[in-house]
Amino acid sequence: MNIVCAESVNKGKEIFSDFGNCEILPDKKITKHDLKKTDALIIRSGTKVNAELLENTSVKFVGTATSGIDHIDTKYLEENNIYFCDAAGSNANSVSDYVISAIQYISTEKKINLEGKKIAIIGCGNVGVTLIPKLKSLGLETLINDPPKAYSKTLQKDLLFQLESLDKILPEADIVTIHTPLVETGKWPTKNLVNKAFLDLMKKDSIFINTSRGGICDEDALLEANKNNQIGYIVTDVWNNEPNYNVELCNQSIIATPHIAGHSYHAKLLGTLMCFRALNKYSKSEAIEYVDEEQFYLQCFIDIDMEKISSEEQALAKIISQTYNIIEDNNFMKNRKLKNRIVDPERVKKYIDTLDKTNFFNYMRKTYDSRREFKDMEINLLNASKEFESKLSNLGFKISGKHKRNWFDHLK
Repeated sequence: MNIVCAESVNKGKEIFSDFGNCEILPDKKITKHDLKKTDALIIRSGTKVNAELLENTSVKFVGTATSGIDHIDTKYLEENNIYFCDAAGSNANSVSDYVISAIQYISTEKKINLEGKKIAIIGCGNVGVTLIPKLKSLGLETLINDPPKAYSKTLQKDLLFQLESLDKILPEADIVTIHTPLVETGKWPTKNLVNKAFLDLMKKDSIFINTSRGGICDEDALLEANKNNQIGYIVTDVWNNEPNYNVELCNQSIIATPHIAGHSYHAKLLGTLMCFRALNKYSKSEAIEYVDEEQFYLQCFIDIDMEKISSEEQALAKIISQTYNIIEDNNFMKNRKLKNRIVDPERVKKYIDTLDKTNFFNYMRKTYDSRREFKDMEINLLNASKEFESKLSNLGFKISGKHKRNWFDHLK
């Protein structure tokens, strides 16, 4: 079997070589010519898959190691009997951890008490469902909007009855977080869902978070709402016209990152493995699933003695920032301030200073040092209340002495 694999696919060469010849190519430079004798194409969101790319090629299998599929012309694949798989849900923990990190940072910096505040989750798929218990552990009340789920009733019963209209939940919400796919046609399009009418409904001084797709948000309307103090804080991870992102929106966002909310090590690896399993099934192969020994070293430990920390809020801030310091990503995007872990920083700084914003955006994504998830961290917690221990557990952290495990268990 001949396979072409985008270079952004985590461990692509190692994982797919057991099927046969696996050629690794830059995501945006994969052409029709490269696919003339290719059986399977494995990509991420940087490669557009459509008739222009696939017509008159031998490709019969397309796998995207991502949850989002707006870069795929699924209709063309179906009409041409090309097997397709995605990695829906692979990044749910990663994105939910990002959202929690953003909320925790803002609440700490701006001295916002989260207890009893309301958060509207727009889109309750894999990320939304994963996010809900974590939000509740922070003391937030969740409000949910998802018209397709309400229509089809394809949501667990305890959440189904909570579904409400935007008109009802937006004026109540102190925080709004977007988790819908980008849909341009049909009964429930989401293209420019966040427009002036949407923003006018939002509570004054609320927090707006978008980690879904840039096209869901009218960026001009969002900037205008921010200028008029209609909303308090913006968190932006996804952008219209990526990689040619909106610099003004970047500067106006309290947190701005280059579409990396779902880029934890685990999320990217799991996406690749989901494509591997689908190709194995499609080809009726007996390829051996790759085991990455690096995974076993990802689990880290944090020592927290509550007698040495002034408050639970301070302890939580320390734990979350040590797991994922979201402000490092923000500072890198806004100010090109290098992270502490960069090797040969002088050379890297000299290079990135030559890049325009588009190439810099691509560089940030291509070189992103995939972070850990909350579940990769084990907390050696001393002198803590049962309530605080429970909060950490509900966020996904492991408490020392309570549950020992191998990190790789999560990939099974």
